[in-house]
Amino acid sequence: GNIIESNLAFEELTGYKEFELSSMTASAIIKSTIESAEKNSTCSIRNKNGIEFSIFATIQKFHHQHKNFIFYYFRDIRNHSSQSIKEITREIHNLQVEADVQKRLAENVYLNVIEAIVVTDTNGNIISVNPAFTKITGYLPHEVIGQNPRIIKSEHHEKKFYEDLWNELKVTGIWQGEIWNRRKDGDAFLAHQTIKTISDSSSNPLFYISVFNDITEIRRKDEHIKHLANHDLLTNLPNRVLLQDRLEQAITKAGKENIQVALLFLDIDRFKNVNDSLGHDTGDNLLREIARILKGLVSETDTVARIGGDEFVMIINQQLGSETVLMIAERIVENLKNPITVGKHILHITTSLGISIFPQDGEDSKTLLRNADTALHTAKDTGRNQFCFFNQTMNYKARERLTLENDLRAALRNQELTLYYQPKINLETGNVDGAEALLRWNNPQRGMVSPLEFIPLAEETRLIIPIGMIVLEEACRRISELVKLGYTNIPIAVNLSAIQFNDITVDQILGMIDLYEIPVSLLQVEITESTVMNNPKQAISMLEQLRSHGVQIA
Repeated sequence: GNIIESNLAFEELTGYKEFELSSMTASAIIKSTIESAEKNSTCSIRNKNGIEFSIFATIQKFHHQHKNFIFYYFRDIRNHSSQSIKEITREIHNLQVEADVQKRLAENVYLNVIEAIVVTDTNGNIISVNPAFTKITGYLPHEVIGQNPRIIKSEHHEKKFYEDLWNELKVTGIWQGEIWNRRKDGDAFLAHQTIKTISDSSSNPLFYISVFNDITEIRRKDEHIKHLANHDLLTNLPNRVLLQDRLEQAITKAGKENIQVALLFLDIDRFKNVNDSLGHDTGDNLLREIARILKGLVSETDTVARIGGDEFVMIINQQLGSETVLMIAERIVENLKNPITVGKHILHITTSLGISIFPQDGEDSKTLLRNADTALHTAKDTGRNQFCFFNQTMNYKARERLTLENDLRAALRNQELTLYYQPKINLETGNVDGAEALLRWNNPQRGMVSPLEFIPLAEETRLIIPIGMIVLEEACRRISELVKLGYTNIPIAVNLSAIQFNDITVDQILGMIDLYEIPVSLLQVEITESTVMNNPKQAISMLEQLRSHGVQIA
């Protein structure tokens, strides 16, 4: 019978203050017993001064959340006539009817709303859930009542998320936001949730009410709509809108980090002929295949977009220097030359490509796109099936590099590469203790080409692999000649690049030694520390195998 809450009129009637009433029982003031009281009747109460007097009361019992409550509505009738009492009785009856209607309305809302409602006590134990909770989570009331709401907790949030939630609830009395919960079957769902503290008149928490609805499908649709707005329907690549956004982000990042960004604008040469001769379905499937090829030629941090028709744009974050975009442009042109199978057709296509680079060719997205487009038209006007830089200096470098690569390929065919041997002299004895094989290239037009010029190119184009095998074989042949001349103690060192080291096998090296029937100890393999660090486990294993067969490691 503890008094939970009272209003100011009751305090004035009894002379007690709110804090005094909250620590008292109803029987200390109200002298009529509940069992003998009618719904509407007079009863006797005693005020703070000990004076008893009659008062008109409406008494209503109700049960809520496993607890019994009694509601008293008092009216002072000491100065009223009997007619006034009838009016008061009628007024109270009307209020009671309205309260019953409101109660039934609240119950119907609780039972029929589409939002889940969970009521917990101050210890965090669930004391009530509505049908919508069962529909959303799959849990029946008897499965969760008495449990902690953690029963629907997902593992999508960090511990700090829940700490911040409860801190906000304690400070403000309410928390609203999106939270991942989990259904009975284990599926996670995204909920928009509101948690509110219900407190007594002294601001002490009585209950917590949580209301949430499942917005997973809504969010999924929103994300799908957003995806459609930012991606090309045919290829699923970013469209012009998303390209613009990513380009601006790349420019901002590059400006801060002082790096370059390359923009590659390309289209398919004579693509209209495909549509006109084979139909638009074949043309569409060809574009899908081109999109797949282009994505495979760049890293995940780069962007490939289709901005319409047969036009594609690529954003390359050039953290490795200007040579990177040259290699990518060459790969694009070369890869799109390969036959492409579309249905029952085998298509042969070529592409033209224009390149602009931030910041030298433009400091904003609009300028970079315009200049890349200009370079694309230059590539088309000068013969198609090629790439062109907007910057003329870069164009010259690109043409020089392409010419040098073609000459190097020809050098392999024409056996223009030769080995020179630099002797290793023992300073104490003056004897030759060994030699190092040095690769040289004597081109008929260029003359002697510096290794600093052609070795990096050979590594980038992976021509270093066949070149490396030529060097290894020629060194073994020369060792064989020296042995036949009686020089049986002059080892020759051969340098293996990182790319060649990852490609060659122990059996290939030993096979070359066997082919020329030379002592294993006369072949030295030189590798750099950086070569080992590229793949330490593989490198150590290979070096140990070579040592075990007698090959010297330098």
